[in-house]
Amino acid sequence: MILGIGIIIGIGSIVTYLVIDSSNNANFRMKMHDPIQILSDDDFRSVKRAGSGSENDPYIISNYQIDASGEHEPAIAVENTQKHFIIINCSISTNYVAIRFKNVVAGTAKIIGNNCTSKNNDGAGINLILSDSCEIKNNTCSFFFQGIHLNTAKNNLIQNNLIKNSSGDGINLRTSSSNVIMQNMIESNANYGLSFVLSSRNNLAYCNRFLNNGLSFAALDQNHGYDENASNLWYNTDSEQGNFWSNYDGSGNYVIEGSVSNEDIFPLTD
Repeated sequence: MILGIGIIIGIGSIVTYLVIDSSNNANFRMKMHDPIQILSDDDFRSVKRAGSGSENDPYIISNYQIDASGEHEPAIAVENTQKHFIIINCSISTNYVAIRFKNVVAGTAKIIGNNCTSKNNDGAGINLILSDSCEIKNNTCSFFFQGIHLNTAKNNLIQNNLIKNSSGDGINLRTSSSNVIMQNMIESNANYGLSFVLSSRNNLAYCNRFLNNGLSFAALDQNHGYDENASNLWYNTDSEQGNFWSNYDGSGNYVIEGSVSNEDIFPLTD
């Protein structure tokens, strides 16, 4: 099997990805690993597979297969760091949280292309706490309580992830503002597909696909979105694109549940 890993290369102000064929590179083949705790920049040295921790040469934590099902700690925990790093192409099975960032310096972290699965419908696939300007892209989070959970986190990008079969919300933002949630597939979650709660404000959600969420609700209609702050937008005003809702009847705006009656005024039909 060929396993690809994205390495960031900086050329002037341009940053791009280089794909390595890991079948011919022992450094990047899938490897079993115990749960990882990074509590300072020094802890990267024992688990990184490449990189120096700079913006153009970030630490790479990749191609690890981690079974944390017997633990009540995250499979990968990163806290109180300043170095640049990427967690990419890891396969994680857990009873709790797959990947958690806490107090990571803004703009230093990316979570890309990981497969995270819960064995008991608990915890979160990806959890950001007091961590800003992170990128969460191309991940799969399945069977957690919440697929992605942000708590007091702002200016993060959540893009092109598959979030499914959560026992709670698919994506839940709590006291988290100015985040962008776009181009995600959010399906078959027991509660809402996406929720903005407490003082979460100025978030933007568009071009997401919401399919068959709200499975735990008694109402016949599916429950895809929930919002407690009128400043959140469920559509992009520039492109005039909202989201795809599997229970949208094709007429008028799509109403978001919650105390503020937000709407998607540009719901997508395909």
